[in-house]
Amino acid sequence: AAVIQAERDGGRLDAPLLAILDEAANVCKIQDLPDLYSHLGSRGVIPVTILQSYRQGVRVWGEAGMDALWSASTIKLIGSGIDDADFADKLSRLVGD
Repeated sequence: AAVIQAERDGGRLDAPLLAILDEAANVCKIQDLPDLYSHLGSRGVIPVTILQSYRQGVRVWGEAGMDALWSASTIKLIGSGIDDADFADKLSRLVGD
């Protein structure tokens, strides 16, 4: 509905819409969310996807889909309790010294 309204408004919503997708891997499994992520931003729709873990996203969208979602996310917030050693290592390499 927001994208349709954005098209009516000339391509982008006049006032941005914040779309909070809590429990995105459990409740609102939008299959093409990784593909939509950057497109939504250009329409004035700002998705905030909340997952329990990176692996949970991989289970829903696959490795390529989760990588696409992660890459298109301009802000990444990581909570405490990371227990996935591979993901923690990846984060450590991204942060650097």
